[in-house]
Amino acid sequence: MKVITWLRSFTRSLVDIEGIKIKIPAIASKVIRNSILDGSYEAPELKLVKSRLSQEDIVMEVGTGLGLLSVYCAKQIGDDKVFTFEANPALEEAIKTNYQLNQVAPKLEMALVGDRPGFTTFYVGKNFWSNSIFNKAKGAKPITVTIVSFNDRVKEIKGASQFCNEY
Repeated sequence: MKVITWLRSFTRSLVDIEGIKIKIPAIASKVIRNSILDGSYEAPELKLVKSRLSQEDIVMEVGTGLGLLSVYCAKQIGDDKVFTFEANPALEEAIKTNYQLNQVAPKLEMALVGDRPGFTTFYVGKNFWSNSIFNKAKGAKPITVTIVSFNDRVKEIKGASQFCNEY
């Protein structure tokens, strides 16, 4: 019975988390796959966002993962008010797929957010939620990623939101 249950969960790749469709990518580790299937994936974060998000908000998400939170935010306040950043290029296809499944298009930028623009080493591990600029995961592979300035992006987002509010 355990083998059948495991096989069923292993082959199930499209799930619904509180009305949000998430396609589990092939690159998801067993730990991440199981957290998605059991409903614990980003559950505390989603609960917090649901309790605090309002129509007047503008969201800047750092670390998109699979796009669950940015999908939720875009559905609630609109694509034009959600700006999201992911450093791991291997997640781009999964994020875009989840956006398409949910018919949203928040502003996604594949870059690491830092104090100044440039490039840095980013360590990609088995479980993407532990990817970091610090080599802390056993077996993590170093890749070079683009850094965008946090302050520059906040200024751009503020400018875009003021423009939207005027028209």
